[in-house]
Amino acid sequence: MGDPRRLRKKYETPLHPWRKENIEAERAVKQEYALKNKQELWKMSSMLRDFKNQAKQLIARQGKQGELERKQLLTRLERLGLLQAGAKLDSVLSLQTKDILDRRLQSFVFRQGIARSMKQARQFITHYHVSVSGRVISAPGYVVKKSDEGLINVRQTSSLVNPDHPERIPIVKKVKKQRAPQKEYGRSQHGRSQHGRTQHSHAHKEPVKAPKVETKAETKVEQKVEAGGAQ
Repeated sequence: MGDPRRLRKKYETPLHPWRKENIEAERAVKQEYALKNKQELWKMSSMLRDFKNQAKQLIARQGKQGELERKQLLTRLERLGLLQAGAKLDSVLSLQTKDILDRRLQSFVFRQGIARSMKQARQFITHYHVSVSGRVISAPGYVVKKSDEGLINVRQTSSLVNPDHPERIPIVKKVKKQRAPQKEYGRSQHGRSQHGRTQHSHAHKEPVKAPKVETKAETKVEQKVEAGGAQ
C-alpha cells in the first residue's frame, strides 16, 4: 500500500487562467526567476494570499486573542524577512509576489554569487551542492529565514568548494577592440591637403605618353632616306 495520508494541493490556481494579461505577466516572472513551471509561482502567490487573509481578519478582531495572533503573524513575517522589525499589520497588505520570490533559496544563491545565473542556481540546489546553516537543502523554493541569510554556502563535500572550479568562474565578456580613427584627407586653410599636395595638383598633370617603339620596316626606310640625302 501507499502512504494513507491525503495529499492536497499547496496552491490555488487563478480564477481566470485564460486572460492574456495574466498569462504574459506570469510568463515574465517565470523567466525572470527561472521557475520550472507556473505551479511554483502559484505556491508563492497562495502563501502570500494566506498571509494577507490572516491580516485582514486580525485587523478587525479585538481582544487579547486577536492581539496575540497579530503579534504571532508579525513575528513570523519578520523571521521570514518579509517585514522589518516594528512594522504594523497594514504593511502585510502591501506585500507583492516578487517580495516572497526574492526570499527563495534559488534567488539567494544567485545574488550571493555562488551561481552565474538563476538556472545554474537551481541546478546547484537540486544536485545537493548548497547548504543552509549546515543543512543540505535540495528545494529551490525553500524560503530563507532572515537569520540564515549569511549561512548559505556550498556544501563542504561538494566539488564546487574550490573557487577555481570551472562552473564557479564568472563569465568574462569579450570586449571588442576599437579601431584606430582613420586619417581624414581634408584640405587645410592654405589650399594644401594633409600630404602637402595642392588642391588642383591632379588637374594640371599631363598624361604621360608611352615611348614610341620603331619597327624594322620604319628603320630601313629611314636608312634609305638618309643615304639618298647624303648622295
